[in-house]
Amino acid sequence: MAQRQDLRNIRKRYVLRNGKRVEVFQVRIRRCDDAGKLQTLTRTFDKLDDAIVWRNAMLSKVALGEIGDKLDRRRVQREIKLREVLNKVLEFYGTNLWHSNERRSWPNEIKILLGFMSKAHDLCNKSLADITQQDVQQYFERRLYESRKSTETVRREKTAVRYALRLAKRYPFKYDTDELLHTFHVTDLPKVVPPDRHILTPDEWHRIYDAIEKRRGKQEQLWRSLVTVAKDTGLRRGELLKLEWRDIKGLDLEIGMDTLNVRSEVSKTNKPRLLPLTGTARGTLIRYWTTLPDEYKTPTSKVFGANERVVNTFFGHKERVWGLTTSAFEQAWSRLMEDANIKVPKRGGSFRNFTFHEIRHNAETNFRRRKGYGLSGEEADYMMGHVTKGMRALYDHSNTAFPEEIVEAIRAKLDAADDAFSNEEWARHERGIYSPPVMPVEEIADIRRRPGGPTEHKQRPTSGLWPWEDGAWYGEWEEKHGKVVQKRR
Repeated sequence: MAQRQDLRNIRKRYVLRNGKRVEVFQVRIRRCDDAGKLQTLTRTFDKLDDAIVWRNAMLSKVALGEIGDKLDRRRVQREIKLREVLNKVLEFYGTNLWHSNERRSWPNEIKILLGFMSKAHDLCNKSLADITQQDVQQYFERRLYESRKSTETVRREKTAVRYALRLAKRYPFKYDTDELLHTFHVTDLPKVVPPDRHILTPDEWHRIYDAIEKRRGKQEQLWRSLVTVAKDTGLRRGELLKLEWRDIKGLDLEIGMDTLNVRSEVSKTNKPRLLPLTGTARGTLIRYWTTLPDEYKTPTSKVFGANERVVNTFFGHKERVWGLTTSAFEQAWSRLMEDANIKVPKRGGSFRNFTFHEIRHNAETNFRRRKGYGLSGEEADYMMGHVTKGMRALYDHSNTAFPEEIVEAIRAKLDAADDAFSNEEWARHERGIYSPPVMPVEEIADIRRRPGGPTEHKQRPTSGLWPWEDGAWYGEWEEKHGKVVQKRR
């Protein structure tokens, strides 16, 4: 009876070891924790006595509510709420400037986390151990379908929360957030469909520059040089607005290298790079330079961005005297595209304006597409400032032909086929030969082999494009060496 009672939590199993069937004993301990979830712990022994000793020791721990260290960890997690973790992360890392340099998107992610805590009340008030995948999935589905947020917005929110949970594992918090990180990781969200990037045709580029010519004074030279530099170097909008006159060399009309220096504090990836200036970009920058007063030509003055000065008032507030802020840039670019009348079709059938970021796609495409002078992949990545090679596939559209090029290629092939067919028909007409459709050999052989079919199938040399030979005008069909041939008479 004692042995049967001991086998209550012990099961006999058989395993293969070195090709032999060996008897082992598996111990399984089950217990519901304080949350009502079933916890299981198993272990296998070669001897029954060892299994009984280990089982009895574990049963005493089960009585105290402990199975290994898993229940201890969950007991600690049950006392910590998600809101507390996020608040401590924001309090410690929100004011650290060094962390902003480590992760450039961190200032924007702070705003996303504050918005997440204000919207996900039920989720943030739960403990780390009580949050399930179903809770996270339901919250993101409400954001997608009830609040009508885009997939990109919800994915950015999910990324910000996951990064904050990874920060919570660092010093000085050292929270155990591995299970919650896995819960957010396996949460399923719709895939982001990348937008169709538009590659401008030469006519559209002319329309953009014609719209720029309608601007007045310094605005015309500013936008002409801005678009030209972006097209020839592939700089981002933020990098262009932070560019200073000290970063550009070669505008003094002296013999030397015409270069553009992208400093690390200007670059999005914190990596400096030195770019060459084309003759067109250098010429537009020189004309833009000559239109500016001397106070805007200092080495630390912004080339395209907003230059501010302190107005002599009692409060000493700043005033923007020249250049573009981010909001002013967006409004001016929108008006410019309306004047150029460049509309890009969307998947839903509607149209949108051409965005400034798509000039960056056009730049890499032009780098790779130039006939005889195309840059290699590594050279184009250096010009664009890519960190990974996977970004090249997103920006390089050199294999994509314009619709006009496809139409012209198809028209050329069809015209060539028509010309060849017309020339062949005219030559046959001059020889007095008429060419009706050809009957394939397979159909001829099928007619011969049908029951009740004709015993002889005759053709004239003018009845088809058949490779007739002299003296083989009439004849019967016969099979030789597995082929259907015509008898000679």
